[in-house]
Amino acid sequence: MAAFGFRPSDYQDGGVEVWPENVHAFNIFYAMRHQWRVSEGVAFGLDHNVLFTRIDRLRLSDEDAAELEEDVMTMEAEALSVMNDERERRAKNAARSH
Repeated sequence: MAAFGFRPSDYQDGGVEVWPENVHAFNIFYAMRHQWRVSEGVAFGLDHNVLFTRIDRLRLSDEDAAELEEDVMTMEAEALSVMNDERERRAKNAARSH
């Protein structure tokens, strides 16, 4: 969690509520939690080959598969934004302490 910029305080009540219409996307995103592409310690995206395989295994219609892919990519973008913000915050704090 900490390696990607998340802290226990990001999960104030120890859990999150997932709306029913987002359950499939959340489950795929959670299943992908070990599939981040990382370079020099910085995550830059999920391994979409794995994402597409997981979605294909659900045997959804093309329309539903495309919607699920878009939903997961939205979560990916937001997670990357949070991770990048945290990395920048840490870099600024480190620069100030030197």
